[in-house]
Amino acid sequence: ENLQKLRCLDLSWCSRITDAALEYIACDLNTLEELTLDRCVHITDIGIGYVSTMLSLTALFLRWCSQVRDFGVHHLCGMQNLQVLSLAGCPLLSSSGLSSLIQLRHLRELELTNCPGATKELFDYLREHLPRCLVVE
Repeated sequence: ENLQKLRCLDLSWCSRITDAALEYIACDLNTLEELTLDRCVHITDIGIGYVSTMLSLTALFLRWCSQVRDFGVHHLCGMQNLQVLSLAGCPLLSSSGLSSLIQLRHLRELELTNCPGATKELFDYLREHLPRCLVVE
């Protein structure tokens, strides 16, 4: 019951965090505003699908989540309250998948450092379609 008041959760480097854990978190901690899952290497697009149901999230950090693919990014596009998103170091994301992030109209900061799929053309496209968003290369 006390966890319902939790607003910020950082699970960085937790190697045991799986998609199943994210399902639980999404169901039971649906008032979270900030979730950090940096280097949680067992998270896949399925887990990102669970996270995408957490509509109260304003900040989501998925740095170096090595199994997240474009399909997972597409899940995120419905999170209209999201203001800060980091996908830095996610090696499986393509320029095509990342371009779908223009649907996140309230995004204020997008970090894509060390993403092999993030091209100069993509950065230009994102900046054009998200003019109020700081896109970090």
